[in-house]
Amino acid sequence: MLAGAVVAVGLQHPLLIAPVAVLSHFLLDGLPHFGVHRHDHAKRNRHPLFQYMLAIDIALAVAMVLLLPSILSGAVSAWVLLVGMGFAFLPDITWIYRFFTLPKNKKAENENWISIFHEKIQWGERTWGVFVEIIFFGLMGVVLGVLAA
Repeated sequence: MLAGAVVAVGLQHPLLIAPVAVLSHFLLDGLPHFGVHRHDHAKRNRHPLFQYMLAIDIALAVAMVLLLPSILSGAVSAWVLLVGMGFAFLPDITWIYRFFTLPKNKKAENENWISIFHEKIQWGERTWGVFVEIIFFGLMGVVLGVLAA
């Protein structure tokens, strides 16, 4: 979502923001990032470290949605910012669906081409990927500050 905010502030054109934000999501999924039990989603969903990181991700996402529109009000309109953030998050809706509907110890039965593609590009899901995410989060914060200035 932070990358979507950068896209929104950098482009400021709603028709360009949506596709670029979605594309940014898939590009970033190709980078190493946090993950456990990559090939067994049921195990991953129950893993305490995954659940802890998920709680942090949700808290950060809610904080960004609530705070960034007012912080960046001088740089971009709130709805344009929310378009960028929302479209950057959009591909992860499939994971939310799978989190709540995946039977224990089974692979998702109704996978579609987007789910398969989304999973394949996430080759770099490792526990140490959290450090890449922290560095990226800081860099995007700096870029957002520079663009908004």
